[in-house]
Amino acid sequence: MKIHALNITRNRISDTIFGAFYAAFKLVLYLRTSAAAASTAVGPTDLAMVKLPTERIRRFEVMLLSHRWRATAPCTRRLLHVANSIEEMRKYRKNVTSNATIGFVPTMGALHLGHASLAQIARGKNDIVVASIFVNPTQFSKGEDLDKYPKTLESDLKMLDDAGVDCVFVPTRDMMYPPGHNSLCHVEPVQFSSILEGKARPDFFRGVATIVTKLFNIVQPSIAYFGQKDISQCILLQRMVTDLNIPVDIQVCDTIRAEDGLALSSRNTYLDKVTERPVANILYRALMAAHDLCMKDVNRKVTREELVNTALAILKTEKLVTNVEYVSVASHLDMTELDSVSGASGCVLSSAIRLGSVRLIDNILVGKANDVYRLHRHT
Repeated sequence: MKIHALNITRNRISDTIFGAFYAAFKLVLYLRTSAAAASTAVGPTDLAMVKLPTERIRRFEVMLLSHRWRATAPCTRRLLHVANSIEEMRKYRKNVTSNATIGFVPTMGALHLGHASLAQIARGKNDIVVASIFVNPTQFSKGEDLDKYPKTLESDLKMLDDAGVDCVFVPTRDMMYPPGHNSLCHVEPVQFSSILEGKARPDFFRGVATIVTKLFNIVQPSIAYFGQKDISQCILLQRMVTDLNIPVDIQVCDTIRAEDGLALSSRNTYLDKVTERPVANILYRALMAAHDLCMKDVNRKVTREELVNTALAILKTEKLVTNVEYVSVASHLDMTELDSVSGASGCVLSSAIRLGSVRLIDNILVGKANDVYRLHRHT
């Protein structure tokens, strides 16, 4: 039996009703944010720092959207299908009708609201939604956290099911990289090995490019969804599908943040809840300070040194920051470092630090870069 797209006529009616309700929800949220910002006299770039229960709001939004899916398609909603092998995933894919769109959310598990957000966006835009859970060993360098990376399969499957995902591909390491088989072929994004994140993690980009290519070949999606938090990865994959003529659209979706600005990450579970988590937003604050300097006068050129020093000055105020691996001021086209930027020209401000022993990364899009990637967002 073929897996057909949703009943379009029926869903258009329900989508209209839901759209009105959801628009009202977003309007109330916007008005509340604006009122809070006015009362605290913060600037527009500081809105994310306004003390609102952001995570609780986001949880409600995810729940709202997932229940919308359940409510609008009770007859067509299938039980979550878990494909535990490449053959099973290909069989599932073969049974999808040729005119159906497939949204794909690749993950390494240990899911949080950021992943749920990607799944719910994919759900709203596609006939079929597939996610994958695979901790890819080839993107970890020696001494990194491959062996201790969080594994929460049961709760991950529940979160994806609640977000409306139809199928989850959960292969084993031996399936994706057969033992005793030294692969001669991989995807080598040479330029990305020389950017600051590539130097800090020498195996990362080759591992990401290779595994995503393999997943695209197996799942054959129409659109793949990635979070802006890993912006260098997003830019790499957009270049990769173009250069290799892979017919997949890469969509970049907003970073989901905690109430204090910390970007949600599976590795946040490593943070000590008493000493480290309360100050973990230091990276976001440092990048926002550099962002504000750049946007103070959008036509003024600001040197890379000024921006880096602005971020470093804030990072140095926190004694738990044990190492600043880099502060990057890079092109939003290819992540090459820039000597100077303006708000008008735009850039990607990013950094990687160690808070205690935990590695944190984050980025802020400035000016034109923000405008460019907004075109790719379904928010």
